Amino acid sequence: MNKYAYGTMPQEVMEAIALTSSGYVGQKGMDKYNAAVKKYPEWFPDETKYREIPVEVHKEYYLEMAASEEELRNPREEPMEFKMGSLTLEIFESHCKEYFEKKNRHRTESKRIWNKHYAKYGLRK
Repeated sequence: MNKYAYGTMPQEVMEAIALTSSGYVGQKGMDKYNAAVKKYPEWFPDETKYREIPVEVHKEYYLEMAASEEELRNPREEPMEFKMGSLTLEIFESHCKEYFEKKNRHRTESKRIWNKHYAKYGLRK
């Protein structure tokens, strides 16, 4: 029997998936989600694994991610000046290129840090 066949998924699980896929989840939504994960762990295998990981691992991960994200948040050494007529297409393109390169480096670094801390627990990004 297919686990995902129509009518086999509990109502609480459907609601939890719908809530989290909507993008914004308030406190009541998180409470419903947490209750569903606790009641039906077989429907949330990755979340269940994540919750079983020692707190120290999560702390180490967040500290390393915070240090990595600092580079992305730091402003440029030479901020863009928006004086009338001073922003040329070349300057704008160079700033955009620099931003996207930094964003891609951050994405790669983020994945590396996640895997460093969580791959041994069966969770990969």
